[in-house]
Order: sequence, then C-alpha cells, then structure tokens
Amino acid sequence: MYDLEKIMQNSEPVGDYLSSIGEKHPSFSRRKADYRLDGRIVEELKRYADKVIVVIFSAEWCPDCARNVPVLDLIAEATGMEVRIFGHLMRDPLNPMERWWIPPSPPEVREFNVVKIPLIVVLNRRGGRGSGRSSRTRRRGRASKRPCCRFSKGLRAPPWNVISV
Repeated sequence: MYDLEKIMQNSEPVGDYLSSIGEKHPSFSRRKADYRLDGRIVEELKRYADKVIVVIFSAEWCPDCARNVPVLDLIAEATGMEVRIFGHLMRDPLNPMERWWIPPSPPEVREFNVVKIPLIVVLNRRGGRGSGRSSRTRRRGRASKRPCCRFSKGLRAPPWNVISV
C-alpha cells in the first residue's frame, strides 16, 4: 500500500505541471491541443473517477512522456479523475544503478521502483496497486476489457498496472 496523503503532498496535479513547463517544452502543449478523446471511453472512465488515483513519473526531455502526459491531463479534465505527477526526473549518468535518484528526482522513484518513464500507476483510494493480472477479465466464458484499461488506448506507454475497482 502506498501513502496517498504523502503522494498528494509531494506530487502536483497534471494540469499544473503542464502549465509550468508549457513554454519551455511546446511538444507537451501541442499534443494536448491536437489530441481528441473518444467520448465513449470518457463516459466509461467517469464511472471510475472517484475510485482511482493515477500517478505518473515523467520528465520533460522524454518523448514518450510528451505523448502520454497531455492525454492524461485531458482525461483528468473530462472525467474529474485525480491525476498526479512526479515530474522533472533526472538521470544520473555516472551511476547507472541509481538511475533516477538524483535531485530534482523525488524520493518516490525508489518507493515505486521507477525503471522506465513514463511510469503510469493506477491506485485505488486505499493506496492499493494492481495485482499485475491481465487487463482482461472473464465474464460468461468470454474475455471483456475492463473500462479502466482503456486509459491506454492511443497512448504509447508500457502496459498499465491496472487494479480491480
């Protein structure tokens, strides 16, 4: 279990993060302006908005972050879902064993064992993380996608660690 109070205190809302980096990193704002969410997916995600918190680890120099973070901000705006970000991660070129653990990288990179970014984690409101199970569940003998897994539609990121809600 993760300490949600600590996460909320040490991270920032994804929209605030994007506002703070906008002029220096225009690829983020261009992506947000150009991307269109699927309305059906948004409606499904609204059902989960008060049940989950999305936590992102990101850096401004990361092209995959520039593709994913703005879309997550759009999702947060459209659904009311809480999306928090630990941004400004830095690599330590002299110590590959301590990949992200130099300032201004937050100490949470160790707690979440961040190896690659963007790392996008979905937590329940108790701070629980997914079990690592497949993003499909069995219903009446056939597989059906859980709506919260559809976050990843259109995103180029590692598979999400999705929880049952």
